[in-house]
Amino acid sequence: MPRYFAAPGSPFSDEDAAEIGPELQMLAESGCGSPSDIVEYAKRSETPLRRHLHLDRPLEDIAESWYKHRAGVCARSILLEVVVDGHRQAVRAFHSVTVVTFDPIEDREPIKRTYVTLEMARQSEAIASQIVDDACRRLRTWARLHGVYRDVLTKAHPELAVVFEFCET
Repeated sequence: MPRYFAAPGSPFSDEDAAEIGPELQMLAESGCGSPSDIVEYAKRSETPLRRHLHLDRPLEDIAESWYKHRAGVCARSILLEVVVDGHRQAVRAFHSVTVVTFDPIEDREPIKRTYVTLEMARQSEAIASQIVDDACRRLRTWARLHGVYRDVLTKAHPELAVVFEFCET
């Protein structure tokens, strides 16, 4: 049996992944690996997937989670046209960063994720640094997850050799 573990930044622990992975593998191998198939399977059985998909939570909680997810999708989906060196290009209009805010009720400074504009990132070295660090982390994750295909990928797309070399540093 393969060893399953959670992707960095995912909402699942390695223990969760060890439960979920074999079930998803079984569904995929039986030709039932679509998200709809997975939900239907989890609805009909007492499986760890049922718990991880929160199928027993109140609908209000699920709806609230869905709305927050969709809000993030909206923010990540909006592009902005900018001109760089005389050329127009599309860039992400909003970026997710970590900020510290003061909560007067709790009298503390909680850390939270929020979206900022491109202009806010340009005006703050700390915010810009977070965005660049996040991009590098995502690129390194991509290279690690796809490194097994490095020979094939760089043969088809020689420019990817630079990405793999960067990620090794």
